[in-house]
Amino acid sequence: MAAPSLVSPERTKAAALASNSTLAPWVTWCHLGRNVFVLDLRLNKFLALDVPTSAAFYEMQSGKRVDDYFVQSFADRGWFDTFQINGNPRAVPWFGSSTIAALTSLVMARRRISKEGFGTALHWALAQSRGKTRSADPIIAFRRAEALVPHVKGDLDCLPRATALFVYLRTVGHDPTFIIGVKQYPFFAHSWIELDGAPVLEADDGPTKLSRFTPILGSTPINSCLIA
Repeated sequence: MAAPSLVSPERTKAAALASNSTLAPWVTWCHLGRNVFVLDLRLNKFLALDVPTSAAFYEMQSGKRVDDYFVQSFADRGWFDTFQINGNPRAVPWFGSSTIAALTSLVMARRRISKEGFGTALHWALAQSRGKTRSADPIIAFRRAEALVPHVKGDLDCLPRATALFVYLRTVGHDPTFIIGVKQYPFFAHSWIELDGAPVLEADDGPTKLSRFTPILGSTPINSCLIA
């Protein structure tokens, strides 16, 4: 009679994941010093891993075998799962006016982030189709629209502003990049938009100086993924 197996089903699952440890596309991360920082778009949270867990995470993403304990801890967070977004992203209507398009993008971005969370709002933003007519100077219209919408000033407004700006630029025919960056001491996150490789509507100094941030998300992490 064969001896009973001493390997638990949980550890067996972890071992399987360790050999096929591709993260869900809504999980993005970066390495700062000895720590790994994770942006979980399903939970709308940043997570800082401790040094041993960071080392295991980094090795796993480098294709190396790591202890099943760490792999199981990542699996328990749902980082290998797939989730479904309910409903189709609503397109921003085009009325032939850049200012109206910018105003609509600002209102819809703030509403979606407030009611549905950033992960779903980002999925909506990335799903917007690019307009056929490219606006020659879209920034003036966006600034004009911002003056009409009450909003928090400065860094606290960066996420809805970047989401709206991304959607607006897509609507008026451009191909922007959505970026979120983080810095460690003290921890701080900032989101911004780049167009043709250059930041749009960003100050060159102050607490959001972009050279201080390491990108943790760049443009399309969930362009084809499904989120609950």
